[in-house]
Amino acid sequence: MSVQQCQPLLEKMIGRIQSWTTKFLSYAGRVQLIRSVLLSIQVYWSQIFLLPKKLIHLIESMCRRFLWTGSVEATRKAPISWDRLYWPKAAGGLNLMDIGLWNKAAICKLLWNLCKKKDKMWVQWVHVYYKKYNPRWGDKPKQASWVIQKIFKAKKYFEEVGYTEEDVLRLETFPIKTMYLKQRGQFSKVSWRRLICNNSGLPKWIFIMFLAAHRRLQTRDRLRKWGCVEDDTCPLCNTEVETTDHLFFTCSFSTQIWTVILEWLRIYRQVMTWEHELKWAKQHYHGRSANAEIYKMMLAGSIYYKWQERNARKGRAYGIGVQSSSSRPPAALFTGASVFQEDMEAMRQKVDQMSQEFQATQALIQKLLKKKSKKGAAMKSECEEETDSE
Repeated sequence: MSVQQCQPLLEKMIGRIQSWTTKFLSYAGRVQLIRSVLLSIQVYWSQIFLLPKKLIHLIESMCRRFLWTGSVEATRKAPISWDRLYWPKAAGGLNLMDIGLWNKAAICKLLWNLCKKKDKMWVQWVHVYYKKYNPRWGDKPKQASWVIQKIFKAKKYFEEVGYTEEDVLRLETFPIKTMYLKQRGQFSKVSWRRLICNNSGLPKWIFIMFLAAHRRLQTRDRLRKWGCVEDDTCPLCNTEVETTDHLFFTCSFSTQIWTVILEWLRIYRQVMTWEHELKWAKQHYHGRSANAEIYKMMLAGSIYYKWQERNARKGRAYGIGVQSSSSRPPAALFTGASVFQEDMEAMRQKVDQMSQEFQATQALIQKLLKKKSKKGAAMKSECEEETDSE
């Protein structure tokens, strides 16, 4: 199978991307379109054919360009490598589908269908047409088409994850996802995973915090190393070098905002550095309580709006798209999010109410279980007494 034969697949994906380029999509919005649309288009092909490596590379390049630039034009802009985005969220990735591994897992299911002789027309046809073929690991039908040959050779993918022929024949069902996860393997978890995973904040907030945790935001210290800018001063305070550590917490502008947020969250402590803030959050807000959920949302929201204000001031410095040349003070930025605070307060009350209802339900269940166990013990003692009397 050649790339030219798969041209309709590429053209369909390019057409989808070109229809989205006119829309102002955030990074999180593009990730969602890649996950739910672009990577889903090739699923049908992956479940039938073993895709060429060059085709997989072209699809990945297309998705990478759309994520970081919003178009299909060639670019080298990629803050995080595409292979790392395949990793689970707990390992510091975005849990995107690895097309190559998914394709191999789907082909493995075709081989499993042949070995189990399922009642499918194409399986019956293979067994009738190659009636001398015995579906065993070492047997291969002669003069088979390239599609059938690729399916037979999928046994090596089973062997790579530790499956033997007997293990495959014992399987009653074969979910492709299970095989995909086995091929992907295990990953070490990052320390800040609980701030990203299951965060109820807006996706665009979480994505910016994801980039900040990886230290992949285009702060001025990084831009100066690349030779893009000469001035690396922080645009929020205009005093120190702009780094990830400085920008979000130690900057005087950011410190005032985070102090107000901590007071609103009823957390009375000093503002710390980036690494210490993440470590403190991991120790104190790692659960699923109402306070933990609200803290993670406020953290993601504050990082996003600080980064937005930083970009706005950078745009003002270059006279890009901003009518007013004045910069907003920290109080104005926090006041502008008053609706956000009201939503958080309402959510806190709702989550507290749900927690109380959940605890009451748990207490009722435990009470019923105790009552049931006492009743069972009483019935058991009655049966023993009747047995003894007999």
